[in-house]
Amino acid sequence: MKSHISQHTNYLRPVVLICLVITILGLSTACQNAPATDKTATAAPERSAETTSTSALQPLELPGHVLQAPTKIANLELEIDADVTSPEGASFLLLEVEPHIFAESEIQAIGETAAGITNLELYSQYEPGRAYWERKLSEAVEFGTASSERIEYLEQMLNEAPEQDAKTMFDGTVPSNSNSQTDLYFENGTEIGRLTFFPGGNQMGFERDMSESFLPESIMDSNSGEVIRDEPIISEEEARREAEAFRDRFAPELTEVAVEPCLIKNSSGRGPVTGWYFAFTRPVGGLQKSFSMHGYYINPESAPTLAAPWEPERLTITVDDRGIVALMWTGASEPTGSEPEIATLLPFSDIQQQAITQLGYMYGPMETSQGLGLELTITNFSLGTEMLAAADDPATGVYTPVWAVRYNYSSGEDGDISHEQIFLDAQNGRYVEPRVTTAYLMEYQ
Repeated sequence: MKSHISQHTNYLRPVVLICLVITILGLSTACQNAPATDKTATAAPERSAETTSTSALQPLELPGHVLQAPTKIANLELEIDADVTSPEGASFLLLEVEPHIFAESEIQAIGETAAGITNLELYSQYEPGRAYWERKLSEAVEFGTASSERIEYLEQMLNEAPEQDAKTMFDGTVPSNSNSQTDLYFENGTEIGRLTFFPGGNQMGFERDMSESFLPESIMDSNSGEVIRDEPIISEEEARREAEAFRDRFAPELTEVAVEPCLIKNSSGRGPVTGWYFAFTRPVGGLQKSFSMHGYYINPESAPTLAAPWEPERLTITVDDRGIVALMWTGASEPTGSEPEIATLLPFSDIQQQAITQLGYMYGPMETSQGLGLELTITNFSLGTEMLAAADDPATGVYTPVWAVRYNYSSGEDGDISHEQIFLDAQNGRYVEPRVTTAYLMEYQ
C-alpha cells in the first residue's frame, strides 16, 4: 500500500506519511482509529426537512465568508475562517469527455507551430557532435551562472560525444505501446529541439532547445539560490499573444487560469533570462478547472472515493522574446457528444460539515513527537469543475462541479505552516481527488 502521493517532489517539500506519520512536522501516531469507523466521508450528513438541494436552474445561495470557532476532533483542533467563492451565473453541468489521442500529423503540426518552422524535419535519434557540446560548455563558462554540476555534465557530454552529429531521420514508424515514450528531435538553428509523446496517448511535450530548462517563480526554492533577479525580457501582453495564438489553433476550448514570471536557464547565447509561464484548463458552464503545481496529500487510512480516469487536463506554455520555449499538454480531452446533464448540488452548509468531517478523519489521529495534535484552519471554499471517472464507466471522464477546500495546518511547535486542499463532489459531498488517476488510487485499496 502506498502511503502518500506528492507531485513535483523535485520542487516541493516532501510529504511522507507512514501509518499516519508526517515526518516534516515530526508527527507520530500509533495508528489510532480515526474519529469514525468509516474514514472517508462518502455522503452528506442527513438533512432536515427544511433543507433542499440546489439545481443548475436555481441560484446557489452562499455566504461570502464563514467563521467557526475551534473545535476538537480527536487530536485535531479545527477552525474555519474562510471566503466562499463561486462564479456568478455559472451552470452546474456534468460534461462527459474522452481522451483526445494525438495523431502523428498533429504532433508534427504542433512542433512546426511552436518552433515556427515549416516542414519540420524530425529525427528518431540525434546525438550531437563535439562542436555542439564545446559551444554549450563555452557559453556556460562565459556567463558564469551554471552550477558546478552543470559544468561537470557538459564536460562529460563533450568527452563522450562523437566527432560529428549522429542522427537518424524519422521514418514515421512509432511503437504501438502507448506506455513507451517516444522522443523525436529537430534542428532549430544551431539548437536541437525535441517533441515527446506517447503513441496512442493524450499527452505530449515540446522543447525548442532540449538543453534549456525553465522554472516558474511559484515553485522556486530561494534556499537553493534559484530566484528571479531580472525583469521579464518580454512583456506579459506580448507573451500572452504568443501563447494564445498556439492555444487558439490547437485547444481553443481551454482558457487561461494562471500566469507568472518564469526563469529560463541555459538560454542559447546568453545567461538566464526571465520569460512567462501560462496555464490553460477547461471551463464548463462557467466553472473552471483548477490548476496548481503544488503537491497533494493522501492519507491511506482515509483515501478519496473517486479519482480521474487519466492525467488532469491542462496545457502549459513557457514564452520568452524568442517565442515558445516549451509546452506540455497533458490529459488532452474532448467532449463525447453526449448532452451535458444538469447537476443537483448540496446546500453549502452540508459541504461545510463534510469538510470538517473529512479533515477530522485525515488529521484527527495525528500527534507530534511531543504529544501535541495539529492546528488546522480552513481558509477557502471555491466552486469549480474537475474531471472525475464516470461511476458506471471508469474509462470515461465527467467534468463535475467540485468544491476545492483550502486549509493551513501546523504542529504548533516550530511555527511551520503547510498549505493543502481537498476536493468534495458538490453533488454529494464525497471526498474526491481529481489530481490522481483511478489506477493510482486503486493502489490504496
